[in-house]
Formats: sequence, structure tokens, C-alpha cells
Amino acid sequence: MLEARRRALSSEEVVAKGREAQKRLLSLSFFQTAQVVGLYAAQAFEVPTSALAAAIRQRGGTVCYPRVVPALRPLTFHAVSSEEALLAAVYGIREPAPSAPETPLQAIDVLVVPGVGFTRDGQRLGRGGGHYDGTLADPRFRGLSVGLAFADCVIDKLPTEGHDRNVNWVVSDIEAVST
Repeated sequence: MLEARRRALSSEEVVAKGREAQKRLLSLSFFQTAQVVGLYAAQAFEVPTSALAAAIRQRGGTVCYPRVVPALRPLTFHAVSSEEALLAAVYGIREPAPSAPETPLQAIDVLVVPGVGFTRDGQRLGRGGGHYDGTLADPRFRGLSVGLAFADCVIDKLPTEGHDRNVNWVVSDIEAVST
């Protein structure tokens, strides 16, 4: 149901709602002071992150993206100077080249997390691989986590399991909620 909602958005809606969600996240004080930010490379049906990356780089911060190794959790993050440096990889997701320098999890101030859906209390429904759950559970990650979503995908209740990890904030095109 939630995946269908995301995929039903037109490209114009993704751009407009994505712009609002990014603007809302950019206005939060903890994000304005973050120096190392982990982002995801958005697929066509996800909230874009390009405005976030541009703002971080403009203030001299570091932007890093995850590399997925199917059997490995947590994700590894790698700094890149532009989104053009991302390559198509596992699951059709763009990620840093193997030569991109790794950013230690403990160095990440804010981790922006994708999801099929979220609740206002921070529950997250991913796509089933467990990569972000493994990353959020890793004791080396001590930053803040932010679920970035379209408002249509923020609901009251999600099915969760013991390994699922919540995010600290849920930000959409209409609200930002600390969990």
C-alpha cells in the first residue's frame, strides 16, 4: 500500500513535495550545524536529497552515501564531492565508487534514512534488506537519524519486528516531528 503510494506520485509531485520536505529539514537547527551528513541517492519515487547535498557542501560540510554489500550490515558510507560521482550498483541504487574514501559511522552527525513509510513516533518500514536497521543499531553510529518521506507515507502504525530500528526525526513535505 505505502510503496504503491510512493510510486503513484507523478514526477512533478515528487519534485514539488520533495522540495518542501528538503526545505523543512534544512530549516532544523541540528541539520544546519551538521558537518558530516549521510544521505541516500534517491530513486525516482523517493524524496530527493540533492538540495540537502548542495546546502551541506556550500557550508563546507561532507556528504557521504552508502554502499550496499548484500550480505553485510551495517552499510558503509563514502564521501563524494558530487552526485555525478555516484554509479549504478546493487538494486539499481546509485552509490559511491569503490575508490571513494570511507567515512566512519562515528563521524556522521546526521543520517538521512529512506523508507517505504514512517510513523510519527519514528517507526520505519524499509524495503526488507535490513541494511539501515543494521546501521542504526551499530554502536559506532552516534548521530541523529532522520526519516525523510512524503506525507502520504507517514501513517499511525506500521508492522515492526525486533530488529527494526526507529529514527530520531520524521520529516515530510508537511511536518517535522522529533520522535
